[in-house]
Amino acid sequence: MTEELLDEAWLREEPQEMLNRAANFLTSAELLDVRRARKLCEYVLTLDRDNPGILFMVASTYMREGRYALAECWFRYALVHDPKMAPIWCNLGYCYQGEGRNEEAFKCFEKAVELDPSEASYLNNLATNYVNNGTPDDAIERCNKALKLDPVNSDALWNRSLAYLEKGMWVEGWEGYKAGLKGSEETQSSQKRKVRFYPEHKDLPYWDGTGGQSVVVYGEQGVGDELLASSMLEDAANVTNLVYEAHPRLVNIMRHNFGNRFPVYGTRKISTDQVCWPMWQRIDAKIPILGLGEHFRKKDEDFPRKVYLKPFDSLVDKYKEKLAAMGDRPKIGFSWKGGGVVTRHDLRSIGLGDWTDLIKDFDADWISLQYDGADRQGWNTPIVAEFEKETGLCINHWPEVVNDLDECYAGLINALDLVISVNTSVVHACGAFGVPTWVLTPSRPAWRYNIEGEHMIWYSDHMRQIRQVDDDWDGVFKIVRERLNSWMQERAAA
Repeated sequence: MTEELLDEAWLREEPQEMLNRAANFLTSAELLDVRRARKLCEYVLTLDRDNPGILFMVASTYMREGRYALAECWFRYALVHDPKMAPIWCNLGYCYQGEGRNEEAFKCFEKAVELDPSEASYLNNLATNYVNNGTPDDAIERCNKALKLDPVNSDALWNRSLAYLEKGMWVEGWEGYKAGLKGSEETQSSQKRKVRFYPEHKDLPYWDGTGGQSVVVYGEQGVGDELLASSMLEDAANVTNLVYEAHPRLVNIMRHNFGNRFPVYGTRKISTDQVCWPMWQRIDAKIPILGLGEHFRKKDEDFPRKVYLKPFDSLVDKYKEKLAAMGDRPKIGFSWKGGGVVTRHDLRSIGLGDWTDLIKDFDADWISLQYDGADRQGWNTPIVAEFEKETGLCINHWPEVVNDLDECYAGLINALDLVISVNTSVVHACGAFGVPTWVLTPSRPAWRYNIEGEHMIWYSDHMRQIRQVDDDWDGVFKIVRERLNSWMQERAAA
């Protein structure tokens, strides 16, 4: 019991003191601390085996580790001892949500609200489910109820903003978006929205859109969002002086495109011995990059729907030559998996095996654009190898290229004839660079993909969506097949 995880002195504390310590560990971002919390709770559990509060905490540690099936068992066991404990129902809902079991998650969140209607976070959980399920009006209703209980609840402000943006209510959406981020900045209440910029910027006011100021623009979400929102940087640069803190993996691309207009630095990769830009530079205000929408995307007519990033010509030539050496068949890039638990990978991922018939039936060179992640180099390689072994088909999979965004986004994709992808950052790169793309969109996409229609308001018409009906990917692939037939015939006739 005393393992290296625990200090012997902790086990001599009173049970409540141990539980308080465990609760503090649970708030940590470190998995080591989560395991310490579990060990402490398990020890206290030997003293009181049927305590639902302790069972709840043990279950919560497994949930934090993403071990949802195990967490579910513990939460269910806790409910045996106290079926009216609202936090148990709430966290059980999180587990189901993490496993993509949305209907079950919804019922759990509803139960938590029923047991404790005065808790704003439970109402917000319902709102999250409504946002994820493409019912923004229901989400707005729940957020409004949560905000009556807690007017500064950043999560409710955030969810309401996403619902407004999904409806194309841009003014209301951007207002709430900024408020939600600001609240997260002040409280760090949400792991989903960790604010990423220099601590020195914390007390800066948010830019109000007026000219004559020095403004730092920072990327507050992922690579895809930053690529999408970078269409607004020129708008901002036309009225004020910018310093842009880009995602480190996008710095070269952004400097290539904007470096002659304003300084571009990579600031999310900061160490004590590395300062990415001169802190003595005067800064008057700050704004998250998607927050620029408040000033420059207030109505549909404000979206220029144009190509706004240029690739590296030398890289494009390099990959055109590489692809040409493979023969004269069409070159089709594809991506089949997107996002994580928070960003709903369950809705926007397709098994590689589901692509078998397309790859088999269409005489093309298929190039994987499936990104691994910086900490998972080669993650998809065995998946591709197994696919090739089982089907006898060939996929060109170059992880060293795909995981380097300069090579992939500013080079490879611009040398392809067509990209077919699920909702992932590849889509936004293709949109920004003007690569012909078919986006395989789930029935309940994020707000960026519009609530309906085949075009995305952020991009030109080279980007087309093929949408699910009733969560059915088979219907999507049927349309892809029809369009590929026409596309191949048109190429052959040209």
